[in-house]
Amino acid sequence: IAVAKTLETIKPASRATVHAVDVSPAAVAVARANAERCGVADVHASARSASGTPGASGTPGSSGAARVATHVGSWFEPLDALNICAFGGIVSNPPYIPSRDVPRLQPEVVRHEPRLALDGGAGAVRACAIAAGSES
Repeated sequence: IAVAKTLETIKPASRATVHAVDVSPAAVAVARANAERCGVADVHASARSASGTPGASGTPGSSGAARVATHVGSWFEPLDALNICAFGGIVSNPPYIPSRDVPRLQPEVVRHEPRLALDGGAGAVRACAIAAGSES
């Protein structure tokens, strides 16, 4: 959402589409609601449904401003299914906390974030390996 709002501010005529991907359907629902609330939701896009059926995506909104299309999936998987293979930039906030440290996190963190969003695996390098294409 922040990327789309920034593009809207610095380049109002941008027809960019920001593709927000998360493995959690609940997180995608929150992102979609936030994009709608902020006026940057891609009205022509729909997230993959809980059944895994891909929706249409990637069509910029009619206003010409940057738009956010939301997708449920792991990393590039939903974008691959839509034949989206070129990006102007990639921003990620993957799980980066080593598994062994998750039980020792502050209670307010553990209460409000799902383990899936926190646990980066042994050494917290799994997400980097996936992003680099060396692990699936």
